[in-house]
Amino acid sequence: MDHMLYVTERECTAQLVRVEARFSALDTPALDADLVAPWEDARRRAVAAGGQMLEELDAIQLHVEKCTASTRRVCATKTSPTW
Repeated sequence: MDHMLYVTERECTAQLVRVEARFSALDTPALDADLVAPWEDARRRAVAAGGQMLEELDAIQLHVEKCTASTRRVCATKTSPTW
């Protein structure tokens, strides 16, 4: 059973290396306008309303960036997320 676990982990790691090598060679994808539109609309409305919501939107943006960085770190190191 230990040998099966060892072989499985070795093959998983080898496959992950191949997948990461292929994807890292690709360019960063362009932003999807349909997905970005609600966020940009919220920022425009916040500015038009005098900027009162901008602080909350900035906090949301910071949280999303932190979660994204944590997820990338988890995928790269196979650890637990630290949200």
